[in-house]
Amino acid sequence: GSLVGVLTGDLLAIGLSQSGMFVSLNAGATIAVNTSDALTGSTASNYSLIQPTGLSGSITPAHVTLAGAPITATKIYDGTTAASTSGGSLSGLIAGDSSAVSLVTNFASANAGQNIAVIPSLSGANASNYIIDFTTGALRGNINPAPLLATADDRGLAVGGTLPPLSGTFTGFVGQNYASLLDSGYHGTWTSAAGSGSAAGSYAIVGAFDDANYNVIQAASNA
Repeated sequence: GSLVGVLTGDLLAIGLSQSGMFVSLNAGATIAVNTSDALTGSTASNYSLIQPTGLSGSITPAHVTLAGAPITATKIYDGTTAASTSGGSLSGLIAGDSSAVSLVTNFASANAGQNIAVIPSLSGANASNYIIDFTTGALRGNINPAPLLATADDRGLAVGGTLPPLSGTFTGFVGQNYASLLDSGYHGTWTSAAGSGSAAGSYAIVGAFDDANYNVIQAASNA
């Protein structure tokens, strides 16, 4: 800035020292700035400085990185992308922000699978003041299928007879129910080696479900 109103003879004997402060320390655009400018020089006392008004500026977020050797724990499918990561820390936080900014990690997909990309992000009161620099795919983890218990309904047939329709119950769906999954295109099936040509005896009934998020376990009573 420059001074307006200084007499011609004083131009070389007066100067301007400029300083100011944002009204907020948080990152953002068009943040108001309060000035505390001052006159300097041998003739400064002959003038009264009017502080400028309407000034604003921007504070850009600081960059942080994920340091160390973070490891994402394998979890059982729970219908969410939440990931538990240990062994890593945030590097680049301004002093005093370590308790106001924390690391959050999420799988790129909530579905069961191996070597799934894990995406880091920031949370906390001051999280918006930072940007995390991270190479996509550098952090990965596994989601194992959730156990699904298949309990078959008892069925019987006479030797030489026709096997009746088989049915049963699946227990262990995560945040879902059997009907809604069927509506989504998944299928539950029940099969048995017993048939019209089978000899008398006991035969297992096996349940299966084609959603890869579940690992079907047969109830002991199915045998």
